[in-house]
Amino acid sequence: MGEARAVPVASASSYPGASDADADADDDARPRRRAVPPLAILACAVVAVSSAAVAFRALPDVPPLLLASWRLQATSIVLFPGFVRDAKRAAADDIERFRASAPELVASGACLGAHFGLWVWGLQTTSVPHSLLFVCSTPVLMSSCAALLGFPVRARDAIAAGVAAVGVILIAADANRRGDDSHASSSASPIRATWYGDVLSVGAAFAMAGHVLVGRQLRPRMPLFAYAFPATLVAAACLAIASAVSGESSSDGGGGGGAGWVRSPRAALVVCYLALGPGLVGHGGVNASLKHFDAMTIALALTLEPAIGSAIAYACGYAVRRNGRRPARRSAILGSARLGSTRLGSARLARRRRRRRRRR
Repeated sequence: MGEARAVPVASASSYPGASDADADADDDARPRRRAVPPLAILACAVVAVSSAAVAFRALPDVPPLLLASWRLQATSIVLFPGFVRDAKRAAADDIERFRASAPELVASGACLGAHFGLWVWGLQTTSVPHSLLFVCSTPVLMSSCAALLGFPVRARDAIAAGVAAVGVILIAADANRRGDDSHASSSASPIRATWYGDVLSVGAAFAMAGHVLVGRQLRPRMPLFAYAFPATLVAAACLAIASAVSGESSSDGGGGGGAGWVRSPRAALVVCYLALGPGLVGHGGVNASLKHFDAMTIALALTLEPAIGSAIAYACGYAVRRNGRRPARRSAILGSARLGSTRLGSARLARRRRRRRRRR
């Protein structure tokens, strides 16, 4: 979502741990600790989440809601030790504040669950490039919703959102005529880009916008794992319930039930990667970045996901034309135009941050 290097970055001195390192500089017995720059965390997070589409495609026979639930179940397990550590370090006032934030945590988790459920469902019914392009439309949706709700929207934001929206519409219109096909392996049949899968991916983008906006309110006053674990656990529970209600778990392709991934070596390998890579490094990095960047900056950074994810998919053979040639040029051109439009928004954010620093 826009070039990551255009995203404004908090200075190293404002990042947790930097002041401690400076204070300990005179203590020879303790090595100097250097904080990881927030931009580096965000960049690693974007690359990690970009690999998720290919991993999900490795389990084509598992129903979408169940597969999304598996991914979040494993991520919850990975996040739990950090949650215990944060809970032990929290003071009584902090714990009371965390309890008061429970409704917002549930809302954030529900949005996260809806995002993954709709995205994996869309990913199984459309091509990888189309799915990633639409699921990363969050900046467009945020700008449009702000205008509809009466909030002031700058001309540059409106132009960026308009250009991106035109690209999205043209990509959707192109789906049934020249869609990109994928034929990853013998277990995965070719999937043509469809308007149905594209609509599901747009719904996933709406859900992610809600998750980011709620998370932006919670993260500054909550430790990383104290926020990420409950939200992820709620998301996994919502998807497990939705999968059971829809009958996915009991169907022939039910994948072994609500926790069937632990009984299949292949599924366990894929799900564990999703938990550690896109889950811990990816979404964990995004949650950590919410403490340093505003919601629109995060959304803009994540627009790089289609480009990176599509490149990974092409390299793995998951997103090529049916005749084996290069991807459909029209989708690539329109997708590049949509991604390029978000550069306008990221440039505006950079200028705004510079003006604030000058005033200080």
